[in-house]
Amino acid sequence: MNEKEYFILYSYVNPSTVDESSKEYQSNNYFIQECFSIKERIDKEQLLNLYHDMLFDSPAFESDEFIGPFCDKDQLHRYCQELVQKLKGYKIVLISPTDFNSAIQKSDTLKGLEDLLTNSTEVIVNQKLKNKSSFLQRFF
Repeated sequence: MNEKEYFILYSYVNPSTVDESSKEYQSNNYFIQECFSIKERIDKEQLLNLYHDMLFDSPAFESDEFIGPFCDKDQLHRYCQELVQKLKGYKIVLISPTDFNSAIQKSDTLKGLEDLLTNSTEVIVNQKLKNKSSFLQRFF
């Protein structure tokens, strides 16, 4: 795990568990709980500002715990792509709290936890960095 890798803990809220008075959130089920790297925790205010900057159709859910809602995984992935570029990171790994807790239980060492977290199936790579060619790649 390096400082250019970020992790996002996200939750899926089942529409049947949403309060009846919050009908506008019943179709918008994905929320971000935390964003962190090995060196830092990303401030929720920064996450919320980006959410507002991207002008998602849904109003932000007023909560100290969550950023969102996101209509679907595609919208969550687009948000992560913008965030990783803003943070000048290499990638963001999306992790559900269940997978995060499972990784903690399965790993005996920090290296084992690192391997389990970075080998997630949901990885958003910074496309701007990915598409940049190095000096030597231009010649070969």
